[in-house]
Amino acid sequence: MKGCDIFVDIIGSIEAAKMLGVSKQAVSNFCHDNKLVCKRISGVWVIDKKSVERLLKEREGKLNDKNIGS
Repeated sequence: MKGCDIFVDIIGSIEAAKMLGVSKQAVSNFCHDNKLVCKRISGVWVIDKKSVERLLKEREGKLNDKNIGS
């Protein structure tokens, strides 16, 4: 359906939490801290999937940096 393409990369906090390996509350904290591109609509976080993927890569990079320094 044309015009609905903006919703292709939108996910909820549960899916974001699964992708990041964190709790739903942690995702909410990421949203509050502007670490994710998201919007609260009727009490529900709507999150841009690409921003979750970006945060995941950033977090993995930090873990790899810690492992190299060990």
